[in-house]
Amino acid sequence: MALVLGQGGTIQDVHKVMTDLRNALGGAGAARFRIELYLSGQNLLNRANYVGYSGVITSPFFGQPTNVMNPRELQAGIRFGF
Repeated sequence: MALVLGQGGTIQDVHKVMTDLRNALGGAGAARFRIELYLSGQNLLNRANYVGYSGVITSPFFGQPTNVMNPRELQAGIRFGF
């Protein structure tokens, strides 16, 4: 089973491109590098994380949250090492 990357490309296709690039730069012994693709997500379901509850008893907002933290966040990137 291959992990699909975008427009039908697979991990094997990425590996073939990297192998071709390595060979074009002088072979496996001459060029040592690594490319990593990553995707990181936090709070993917976008669940509200309430903070800062009102503590004034006479306020109509007593016991209600006053702020929300940590919205959904997705990060994608590429690392290049040599």
